[in-house]
Amino acid sequence: MKLKAQQLRKRSIILFYISGFFALFWFLIRVIPKPSRAAYPCQRAAFPLASGFIIYLVGMIAGSQLFRKGMRKSREKKLTGILWILPAILIIVLAGLGTGMKGLLAGIRLEQYTEEANHPVGMAKGVIPGRVVWVWNPDAVNENCPNTWLEEDNWWMEQNTDREKVHEMLESSLRILTGTDLAVDAWDSIFRYFNRERGAGDVGYQVGEKICIKTNLVSCDATNMDGHNKKENLNMIDASPQIMWSMLNQLSNVYGIPQSDICIGDPSAYFPNQYHDLLKTDFPDVVYLSLEDAPGRTKIISSAEEVLQFSNGSGGDYLPVQFTEADYMINISVTKHHGSAGFSQIAKNHYGSNMRNTAEHMHATLVYSRQGTRKYRHFVDLLGHEDLGGNTMLNIGDFLWSGHQAWTTPDKFTTAPFLNDYPSSILVSMDPLAVESVGLDFIQTQSWGDQYATTTGVDDYLLQAADSSYWPRGIKYDPENDGSVLESLGVFEHWNNDLDKQYSGNLGMEGGIELVMAIQHKKIVSPTEFTAVYMEDPQGILLSWRDLSESEEAYLLERSEGDGDHFTGLAGLGPDETTYTDMGIEPGILYYYRIRTTAGGDTTIAETISRLAAPVSSSRDLWQEKVPFKLFPNPASDVLNIQCSPGTAIVSVSIIDMNGSLLKQFRPAEMVNRTLYSISCQDLGCGSYLVRVDTDGGTWTLPVLVVK
Repeated sequence: MKLKAQQLRKRSIILFYISGFFALFWFLIRVIPKPSRAAYPCQRAAFPLASGFIIYLVGMIAGSQLFRKGMRKSREKKLTGILWILPAILIIVLAGLGTGMKGLLAGIRLEQYTEEANHPVGMAKGVIPGRVVWVWNPDAVNENCPNTWLEEDNWWMEQNTDREKVHEMLESSLRILTGTDLAVDAWDSIFRYFNRERGAGDVGYQVGEKICIKTNLVSCDATNMDGHNKKENLNMIDASPQIMWSMLNQLSNVYGIPQSDICIGDPSAYFPNQYHDLLKTDFPDVVYLSLEDAPGRTKIISSAEEVLQFSNGSGGDYLPVQFTEADYMINISVTKHHGSAGFSQIAKNHYGSNMRNTAEHMHATLVYSRQGTRKYRHFVDLLGHEDLGGNTMLNIGDFLWSGHQAWTTPDKFTTAPFLNDYPSSILVSMDPLAVESVGLDFIQTQSWGDQYATTTGVDDYLLQAADSSYWPRGIKYDPENDGSVLESLGVFEHWNNDLDKQYSGNLGMEGGIELVMAIQHKKIVSPTEFTAVYMEDPQGILLSWRDLSESEEAYLLERSEGDGDHFTGLAGLGPDETTYTDMGIEPGILYYYRIRTTAGGDTTIAETISRLAAPVSSSRDLWQEKVPFKLFPNPASDVLNIQCSPGTAIVSVSIIDMNGSLLKQFRPAEMVNRTLYSISCQDLGCGSYLVRVDTDGGTWTLPVLVVK
């Protein structure tokens, strides 16, 4: 036994040297050529081991030298030698503990995750790992739909949600998601990947296998029904029957699965006649699940025992037999705000997967009741259970119609690119956490006065589902209670900003989310961030805007002098142009500008008419007096300084390139009550940029030149 212990210690030491060396080698060869790679998950894992290895080597070498010197000194003077030997021993002991301490500190950093952008956590899933497809087609829904309480003209009707356009959106998303040219090949890739992941082999769908679609019919509970007719709240949104039709068409007509092997429904709700009537003609043999039997509907049956066990020991839930016997699940949720959860999509959809006809017993772990991080969340158990999230091969966020609450009428989004229109989108992914991340980022940008979408802890379940390092102390997620705890369920991160919507995969980094946007419309969209900036050399007013339209034919610029009421044509520009300099200006005149986007004879006017914030003068001194801050030096090399006038408070600073893309944005707390703020330009290439400064007195945009 003693010999075996010595052999184990020897092997551990050898393993430590080998792993430490290779972690250091890997970190150096990857990060030195491209420092941004330090944010990659593999590099964040390698760094603690590599740095601990360095600390260990330095400590051992330094400690050994001190010890030797102490031994020599002790032969001359015993006290002097002891004074050298004691710190040497201390250094060696600390060095030996260095790797363990470094690992502990790394663990603390994981547990204290900060809300920073492009910081992926977890293991990406999918045929193309971490890919989320966002398909947007404003023409798929009727922006003028009245959505009354009566059964007259509501969102779910065919005249308001275009079935064919929705089907095109879904089919396109599947091909992009898998990188295939045909929808049938996309489905084969999805089935094969899912079966490989669960150890069933590289096989596609097999004849006789059952597929169950969990959809969201939250407005169709017993209190809102007259038999199987919705009697009230006819304008409350559920998953769109048009996206249900599209999914059934894909499975049965495109991929060839018998209709009788497909079931669809929400265990907590009735399948209403209003939706069933839109589906039954084309798919009469599909099993439509409902709380009660009815013509064309099948009653949901409960499991004999509580097959779902909550990992905090609070009990469990019965699940529908149709779910537990399914070979595959598809989750069609609604992407929307939620007053208790802050956000509702894939995970929240499973609050309707139990057989209690209520989810009140799980509301105590929503962010409304339990704010903060590292709290037990039912969401994790639901996403990981073998009959629910663990059996789900495809996740869809129905973002065609969205709203401000759980029980909500459709609401328009004011944020880009929707700009006071319904989102008219779908989000699709094989990675449940990736599509949840994207849906949450969208919802967090749109505020209706309900701040729970941005409350600390709204994404706590995503962190826990992605990485066990974020689990609460004493909690081991094991929703089957069979001794096998959950592994990473996917990858979670936040995008860089709500304009560019870039995740780590879009920025060339590995291991995170990649959001692929597909636009399927010819509707022209007004540009945003329309600004006017005075330029001294050459003298003129630089106009810039952000291009949000994919199908414009031209931009028409118009100008008004003095009153902002009477506009005349200034210039016509080609598609994709984002800047224009007005050289025909006179000192002391206030100019207003607006921009029209044109395509196919249609024309729109920018919603915001931009004007120069102060009278224009050919004198730089007069111009600078009107701006409540100064930018210097200009041209800048390493640092750009912002010097504020007394009484001016900076809210944020943005760096924008000449194409209108947001490169940096700062909202640091230290700006408050400061008159000087410095921004590093070292990561900016040579060229011209726009600096947009939001103050408590208005927004100003000035040009700056970066030279090296």
